Amino acid sequence: HLLLTSSSPPPLRYYHNKIITFKLTKLPAGYPDGRSLPERSTPNLADYFGRGWCCTEPSVSCLTKDSDMVLDLGKFTGPEDDLWDVIEECAASRSPPLLPADFDAQLATKSFTNGKTDRPLVSRLYKGAFDEEMAEATGLYYARLGWGDAEVAALCKVIRSGALENCLAIDLSENQIGDAGCTAIAEAIAGGALANLD
Repeated sequence: HLLLTSSSPPPLRYYHNKIITFKLTKLPAGYPDGRSLPERSTPNLADYFGRGWCCTEPSVSCLTKDSDMVLDLGKFTGPEDDLWDVIEECAASRSPPLLPADFDAQLATKSFTNGKTDRPLVSRLYKGAFDEEMAEATGLYYARLGWGDAEVAALCKVIRSGALENCLAIDLSENQIGDAGCTAIAEAIAGGALANLD
């Protein structure tokens, strides 16, 4: 199954860790020239990473997905015709899951076409997804994402919150985690928040 992030509210299937998420992080070359747009519409030229919905949908979708289940088609060069080659080329960089309050702080820096209604809506969507996914997660596989100590520190906030009550395993292999990150994760686990960790 393939899932394209769009401007519609994220359905529950966004969260499923067996559905690939494609992130369309670049506009087509020359956009909007040569494109047929609805009358009286203005093309949205805002950067993908500065848009509120484009911040929310991948954040929701990537809470518990494995490292090879989120692909950035902005990195696609075109010649690959095998899914595994596409995965290798387009594996997306990902941020660690954020506590809802920290997500709201990040969301405050993003733009919306209608921020008055959309901002509180996506805040509720993220919190609902976070609470559900973290409570149900039995394993988190964040290998090969290029994470360092800062990303581990953010993950440790989630661990210490007690949200991962059923988590049995966390895979952080093949990242760039230093002594500070290792100490942080050890202290978070020693605090008892992951009582079921194998």
